[in-house]
Amino acid sequence: MKTSPSQQLVSSSFNRTVLPNGIRVLSSSFRHTNAVSIIFLFGAGSRYETPELAGASHLFEHMLFKGTPERPTPRDISEVVEGVGGTLNAFTDREVTGYWCRLAQPNYRDGID
Repeated sequence: MKTSPSQQLVSSSFNRTVLPNGIRVLSSSFRHTNAVSIIFLFGAGSRYETPELAGASHLFEHMLFKGTPERPTPRDISEVVEGVGGTLNAFTDREVTGYWCRLAQPNYRDGID
């Protein structure tokens, strides 16, 4: 009997790793795809904001895409992933802020960087 993609997702196993710096990594392998999805989640959202700081998590989400010392412009940031055909974006929710990208497996290091 053939399983649907959603059944494969539910039945797939996730590996949990804790890096020396305390960062928790969840990973899973899907053998039938050459794509990689990477998401970084942070415990930052409206739940943790005081009335005076309302919207701060969302502001910081957008600020990350403004530039870094190694990639000083928004274009420099987006070209790393989009230049190899990938997609990147971010979101802010009540309890979490997430930054994600999807790209071809051979370019996964670009997504992590």
